[in-house]
Amino acid sequence: MLTHARPVASRTDAPDTDPVGTKLARLESKPSLDIDEVDYELRDPSAVRKRLAAPLAYSQGVEGMVTGLSIETLLPRTASGDGYINRFLTVWTPDEQGHALALDRLLVALDVEPFPLPQDEPVPVHNRLAGLLGTMSVRMHETVELVYHSIGAMNERLAFSAYERMSEILTELGEHGLVETLMKPLR
Repeated sequence: MLTHARPVASRTDAPDTDPVGTKLARLESKPSLDIDEVDYELRDPSAVRKRLAAPLAYSQGVEGMVTGLSIETLLPRTASGDGYINRFLTVWTPDEQGHALALDRLLVALDVEPFPLPQDEPVPVHNRLAGLLGTMSVRMHETVELVYHSIGAMNERLAFSAYERMSEILTELGEHGLVETLMKPLR
């Protein structure tokens, strides 16, 4: 039997600084990707296509799809009561859409068929169901939120690693302009 358990820290026991607010402020101050400044003049488009067509197309599809997940439906309590989520979505949504458009333009330059970008698709049923359950139970909402944030963090890390690896390949191919103007901002 555990008799000297340390109390679990609550959200109100946070230090004087606000780490989430600090990260949001950094995200909000980061310049967005300017598609018109991306260097699409490739030295060897066929080599880039051969090495990276599939990963670039996959990335373009994911970047375009993630903004249609309807976070405000999935996490209704968070979206309505937490300025963090609203602040994040205000920056993140146009960034992800811009990333998809920039990758779309690159795929066209490589003569690779891009994924069609989503156009106001309905909210997925599973997101509506999870959001509904979250409105009925605080614990269910917290569970959905934990799962959402965990999956989101893993996906962001995977995307960062993928863009880092694509940058290495593009550097090997001598496509430095594309690395500097597209891959670095994507990461």
